[in-house]
Amino acid sequence: MILIIGLLVLPGILSGLNLGLMALDPMELHIVQNCSTNKEKCCNVLVNSTLTIFFDDLIGSRISTVIASTIGIVIFWKIVPQEIGTVYNREKLVEKLKVTEPYNNLVREELNIIQGALELCTKMVEDVMMLMENCFMIKSDTILDFNTMLEIMESGYTCIPIYEENRSNMTDILYTKDLAFINPDDCTPLKTITKFYSHPIHAIFHDTKLNTMLEEFKKGKFHLAIVQKVNSEGECNSFCEVLRLVTLEDVIEEIIKLEILYESDQFIGNSNQNWVGNQKKKQDFSAFKDPRH
Repeated sequence: MILIIGLLVLPGILSGLNLGLMALDPMELHIVQNCSTNKEKCCNVLVNSTLTIFFDDLIGSRISTVIASTIGIVIFWKIVPQEIGTVYNREKLVEKLKVTEPYNNLVREELNIIQGALELCTKMVEDVMMLMENCFMIKSDTILDFNTMLEIMESGYTCIPIYEENRSNMTDILYTKDLAFINPDDCTPLKTITKFYSHPIHAIFHDTKLNTMLEEFKKGKFHLAIVQKVNSEGECNSFCEVLRLVTLEDVIEEIIKLEILYESDQFIGNSNQNWVGNQKKKQDFSAFKDPRH
């Protein structure tokens, strides 16, 4: 019993000495504790036990088995791995930034940007997509009279989805700059403008990674897309169901971990925390209206 107790206590002492020898500080331990999986934590014990059994079957002598397994563990599992430089994966690097926050010279905004950039490959479009109800849209059969163009101006948006029949059936994109040569008194149909400029709306799937989405946005062909998901429920054939919308702004906000605010955004008081949405202050555009109408 004394020998068994000694063998149980001795590995703990040796592990402590090894920890001090290899200079594994508490910060590193904290990172391992938070990022390592249960499988990784119990793997070392399992391998040690299995190796000893294999040595016993191979050598036959118990004393030789103990010596051989000990030498193998010390050389190949204790010394050799510590000669390899510390390499952090994505999760451990993020955790290291969090742990060292009180001691580094990075401000909160910088830490958010670094963390957001590191997490870009692990998040999908469905994590940042916006609600359809929060999107300003125009129906395709709309007439561009003074009231309609006034509504577009007051919305504060420069990129507006066009839909037919229902809001989930988006067909085109209207840029506010497309209205530069439009006279409200002409009551031009919206379809005339969308057909002339032809800005088709792009669709992507909900499980698209944010880094992939950012690369698509960087090409400059579009900065707004509808998010789709294959719906195979029910008796009918599978179809693409429109979930929500995603914009370049949504991806950038996920990187910097902050809301991007505009001149048209309205606040209560002087704090950005009291943001109440994209609500442009009402302006009187009656001076531009033809007095005959």
